[in-house]
Amino acid sequence: MLDQIKLAGKLSDSEFSLLTSRMVSRTFNKGEHFLEIGKVNTSLGFIEKGLAMYYRIINDEEVPVDFAIEGNWASYLKSFNDQSPADLGIRMLEDSVLQCITFSSLQQLFIDHPKFLALKTYYVEQSMMDMAQHSADLATLDARERYYKFMREKPQLINRVPQYYVAAYLGIKPQSLSRIRKG
Repeated sequence: MLDQIKLAGKLSDSEFSLLTSRMVSRTFNKGEHFLEIGKVNTSLGFIEKGLAMYYRIINDEEVPVDFAIEGNWASYLKSFNDQSPADLGIRMLEDSVLQCITFSSLQQLFIDHPKFLALKTYYVEQSMMDMAQHSADLATLDARERYYKFMREKPQLINRVPQYYVAAYLGIKPQSLSRIRKG
């Protein structure tokens, strides 16, 4: 799974080994937080196994803003880059295993090996494009179109994410999502 990072960053074997030597495997139980709201995001986690949900609290309810599965990074870049308290949380929806690298280790890699900055740029750009597309979809597609697009583009999430979270992520009431799924 980590080989995806090697390919994305066009890393040599020695560069890839350097990166992975600074990563530590961490196990999270279902429901456990990778990042709690109000805490500083001190590490990036590459998901080897499992499912994470990014969420905000709105009107005392968790509202999902994104999901991350195997092959994705778990991190809140605003908090990570600024080392400031997070205004969103990242919680595991399944038992998960992440390969984690700390802020200080990553910063040292950037200083010692600027090539890793290109890898960061690649992942940040991917994340920004995904968020922009999701925002555009919420603004321009009707509920049925959003759900069918979600099914096409993220089929691996359909049976893994509780439907009430899928509904909230898509900006649809759970009852409406049930009707769409039946129809």
